[in-house]
Amino acid sequence: MDGSCTWSTLCARYAEIRGDAHAYDLGSRWRRLVDATRAGTATLLEWDALLDEIETRADEELNFISKGNERARRLIALRASAGDFGCPADLCDRHAPEERADRAPVCPLLEKPMVPGRGRPGHLAAR
Repeated sequence: MDGSCTWSTLCARYAEIRGDAHAYDLGSRWRRLVDATRAGTATLLEWDALLDEIETRADEELNFISKGNERARRLIALRASAGDFGCPADLCDRHAPEERADRAPVCPLLEKPMVPGRGRPGHLAAR
């Protein structure tokens, strides 16, 4: 928050801050500040530091997620270039095109990702 924390901001965002603090493993720090505030000993600088830490962790999480999604998209694109997706156990000749850029289609029976390159009609003809 960069020093812009006010008591009214804390009051208005109380539930959000509580949830974020717990989500980013800062729940005990949040609880100490709540207790200190209720005892009249907490300062806005302490709250501002907590909010800065929450923001830092949220940014790190977002950065991690976006890098992971990009990696997944590249992997799926490489798999999809081998052709359609097919049965993960080679039990049937069902084929499916790529449904989403971030993951392979899932076999509804086996609940497993379908396999690239097995989705060519007739690939089970020799069985």
